[in-house]
Amino acid sequence: MDRVNGADWVDIGGGRRGFRSQSLVDGVSGTEVTAPWLNAVQENLMKVIEEAGLEGDIDNWDLLWLALKASRVIDTHVVKTIGSTGDFATFQDAFEWATRYRIAPGYSLTFLVAAEDFGLDGAAETAIFSHPDGSRIHLIAADLLAAFPAQSAWAANGGGAGNRATDLAANKALAESVFATRVYCENGARASVVGNLGTFKNIAFLGDGSPVDGLVMTGGFSAVEAVVSLGFGVKNFAFQSAQSSVKNVVGAGGEHGLICISGAHLTCASGYIAGFNASLDGVTAAQMCAVYCTGGSVYAGGCAQYGVHADANAGITAGAASSSRNNTQGSFVATGQSRLTAIGSTSIGAPSVGYYSNGNSHLEINNCTASGTTFYLANRGSSIDAGGGNVGASSPAVNTVGNENSYIRQ
Repeated sequence: MDRVNGADWVDIGGGRRGFRSQSLVDGVSGTEVTAPWLNAVQENLMKVIEEAGLEGDIDNWDLLWLALKASRVIDTHVVKTIGSTGDFATFQDAFEWATRYRIAPGYSLTFLVAAEDFGLDGAAETAIFSHPDGSRIHLIAADLLAAFPAQSAWAANGGGAGNRATDLAANKALAESVFATRVYCENGARASVVGNLGTFKNIAFLGDGSPVDGLVMTGGFSAVEAVVSLGFGVKNFAFQSAQSSVKNVVGAGGEHGLICISGAHLTCASGYIAGFNASLDGVTAAQMCAVYCTGGSVYAGGCAQYGVHADANAGITAGAASSSRNNTQGSFVATGQSRLTAIGSTSIGAPSVGYYSNGNSHLEINNCTASGTTFYLANRGSSIDAGGGNVGASSPAVNTVGNENSYIRQ
């Protein structure tokens, strides 16, 4: 590429060739713009765009800027702080800055979040954690004020509306006493992780009951530890088309406490996942999702419908200490051609059904403790393997085919 070299160029200073405007009145010809010069301009610009992995688009006026942003590379380990006295005052500011850079393989960007309260007010202030190199970004908040609560510390006294409201208030107070970093979301504000995030740790998201989802993990892979999302009106903690490794994550309130949808995969090798105080289910895996808590446990309680629920071709494997307590309709449930494995689990309280399998589904619950009006219920071509557990009331009767070709084995 070079400066214009067509006929009638002018010196614009320092010997630099430049353009001259045409003036028919004064008889001044304009500078000739040649095809080689235009092609050189075009190809130099397209080189920058294409080397950044982008494609030409006549309707996109930001391509060159996007390509230039992509050319900025972090090639060392960088640590920044978020907080009132930090490098960035808000999550939005931090991630807006991060999007100006790519992060080279083998290097990282760590955001250390201060021990303070953050406020998000309105949908426009939704915190979105997203970056094309998100797997190299670590979002780590201040150390907890106390040990992460045992599952029994979360209030779950019943699935009625009054109990759920009282218990949710108690659980938000518990979170405030444990987490040094708290994000208060009001008037439709929420949080969303889009794509990968290397580490996501030690943050409580607390909603005001607005009819929105709380914390949503969408796509990509994330390692999540000691994160809770409470008090939002719909899905409090949602994993959507995401693959995540989790430890000690809790959702409470709204319609769903913690839910996996749209093919999400959740692995819990230690600690636990839990959902409480929901008008529908505590912990749900649906729409071809899989939840594997072979080394960890699954807990649910105080929900109006089910505690732990696998639905719509989904699967849940719960560790031996898993329990579901004080849910109105059922404790451990598989519906819609799903499978739930909870060896050595416990159904606590008096749900309508302790363990329920429906619609060509299967429960594997050997050596479990059941409770409820009906301990075990299998219906519409479903089965329950309840070897070694307490019997109680069952339908169909144990080791007998019934309820549209269903079976309970003990």
